[in-house]
Amino acid sequence: RDDVGQPKSLAAAAAARRIHPRLKTRALTKKVAGETEDVFDHDFWQGQHVVLNALDNLQARRYVDAQCVRHGVGLIDSGTLGAKGSTQPCVPALTETYGNGAEDAPEGDAIALCTIHSFPNRLEHVVHWARDVVFKSEFQDKPASVRELAEAAAAGPDRLRRVAADIAEGGAEAATRRLRDLAEEVQLLADAKIVGAPDAAQAEAHAARVLVRWAAQLFHGLYVGAVDKILEEHPADEVTEDGEKFWNGDRIMPAPLAAAGADADMHRGFVLAAAALKARALGVDCGAHAL
Repeated sequence: RDDVGQPKSLAAAAAARRIHPRLKTRALTKKVAGETEDVFDHDFWQGQHVVLNALDNLQARRYVDAQCVRHGVGLIDSGTLGAKGSTQPCVPALTETYGNGAEDAPEGDAIALCTIHSFPNRLEHVVHWARDVVFKSEFQDKPASVRELAEAAAAGPDRLRRVAADIAEGGAEAATRRLRDLAEEVQLLADAKIVGAPDAAQAEAHAARVLVRWAAQLFHGLYVGAVDKILEEHPADEVTEDGEKFWNGDRIMPAPLAAAGADADMHRGFVLAAAALKARALGVDCGAHAL
């Protein structure tokens, strides 16, 4: 968890030293690509006995594979394509190269999760984040977990046990995260309900206030808190071991959004839309109260 947001080379070097304290490591944070062949040149590749890939997009993996083929260096490729993973050993003049085996790989899925969460630099990155990370989590998965729990409780103990087994199946960390999300969603639903309201209009107004407050907190968490955390881990003046600024090239330094200002109407629209979507997903009636 401490490695989240850190360059993978630094995290890998630190992990390797924890396993073998006498191991000598050198972490390079410069991008490995055609434009950095002044650093990763012929001598660099000839000096390697084997290359262990941990890359997260097809373009980079194909480039490293091509360099290994050109210089006769063995490659063990491992990486991700979205949520999928793969490992492939490539032995010079003996096995298929990664580039030959990856010709049919889907380019459209090749967006690294760390890029989506921390270092987006293209429009499709933020669209992917908004759709698959924010929308799916907040307005599909979490409300669905509440409905599943309610249905299981109504069906009886056996169904509840199956739900509990399904949650535990992903391991302790994933189960803890799912239970926390479920508890927060149930609490939100409970907060939105008012017991003993004199009329429906008052109950609807109360639910609207609760969900707008939740949506405002969501906005702050996504566009202020998360950005502050990234900038705390990587300050604006951070310099890599190579003496270059951390925030350059494909790494675009984010800035937290202010509640007021030129985009205030858009921010308000986000909050109201999020509250309305959550109300619909949870089956909460807010009437016509500003949603």
